Amino acid sequence: MGERRMACVNSMKDLANWLSSDGREVNNAFRIGIAILVAMLTASLWPAPGTDDMTAWVTWADRVSSLGLVRGYALNFMASGIDYPPAPCLIFLAAVRTAAVAGISTFVAVKLSILLFLFLTSGVFWLWTRKFRLTLFLHASLVLNSVVLGYLDVFMAPFVLLALWALSRRRFGWAAAAFSMACMTKWQPLVIAPVLLCYGIRQWREQKRRRAGAVTMLLAAIVPPLAIVSVLGGIFGVGQIVESLGNALNRPFLSANALNLCWIMTHALHAWRPDEFGGLVGGAATLIETRSALIALAPRLLFGLFLLATVFMTWKRAGSVAELVRMSLLCGWAYYTLNFGVHENHLFLSALLSVVLVSLEKEALPLSLTLVFASNLNLFLFYGFDGVGPGFNRVSGGVVDLALVVAVFNVGAFLAAWGGGPP
Repeated sequence: MGERRMACVNSMKDLANWLSSDGREVNNAFRIGIAILVAMLTASLWPAPGTDDMTAWVTWADRVSSLGLVRGYALNFMASGIDYPPAPCLIFLAAVRTAAVAGISTFVAVKLSILLFLFLTSGVFWLWTRKFRLTLFLHASLVLNSVVLGYLDVFMAPFVLLALWALSRRRFGWAAAAFSMACMTKWQPLVIAPVLLCYGIRQWREQKRRRAGAVTMLLAAIVPPLAIVSVLGGIFGVGQIVESLGNALNRPFLSANALNLCWIMTHALHAWRPDEFGGLVGGAATLIETRSALIALAPRLLFGLFLLATVFMTWKRAGSVAELVRMSLLCGWAYYTLNFGVHENHLFLSALLSVVLVSLEKEALPLSLTLVFASNLNLFLFYGFDGVGPGFNRVSGGVVDLALVVAVFNVGAFLAAWGGGPP
């Protein structure tokens, strides 16, 4: 057993070394050819229908195109209780207006905007790290979420990467601006804001001790977010933006298809309290919609405790960018694993950060593989490779729901990683 474990560890090290190398042993023409082939294969996937969210995006895009940004966002807000910040509407407007010149439908325009941001994400990552193979790994890990199923997580990805790059170069103004834009495309990056704030305060205190531009650094960190929020708030209305955040924080589902602790609770409530929550359907759990503060209390308390513990560790340990990325990853993972009302695509941020961590620490590859696998498996079990479904009954033998098995694995992997063990 010891020899097998050692062989596995060595194989993982070899894979990490291979992925983290810049690939210079391969000539540039070959790398360009591979990049073009990957781009063509990725682009060929846009016709996939995606999840039901694609219908919502097309409706939102049509509204902002026909009514304008302000009225379109307001109507989206009133019609569907929108829980998104306003930046996606800006992207949709640009995409639809550009596509209209070529007579392209709104559906295609939305898919192409998602495709563009996937390419931007890969491009920013490569320009930062110069690791060609790892960039291909990152790109492949995001394809199902983005261009196939049509989620908008990839809209925030380039901004998150730019923020981390800027922090690694101590360009705090650029970091604050990029992170603010990430939060204006999706609310999920706010989960890691406490960690980034701790890191920023540590850096500011260091600057203050050195008497080296502490005031300038403080202004650089404060002014860009205030400017971005003020501009977007002035256009779309501060009240609507704040209310959309409130909607995102108060989703009524115990677990919105996220295979996490709340999914285990969902399965248990179906099995043990069918009179109140309905029974299992063919052995499979379905969504539970509840406003019960009592049911939501335990997950939210657990998430809060893990978040506070991670922030404390950041304050004590995060002197390097790699440690900052690791702590941010754990915050995002805690949100996905423990919190109430989480959706199936919300492991995206931690999976993205895990690949960034590999670029900084090769030893993080097992952690990254775990997160990338878990993120994509969660999506596949509900929506398959096209958004329609996996094409098989996820209840194995009519007895064991694979979603429950994966949820147990995800919770165990998180606890092991947070405690410093495998993966």
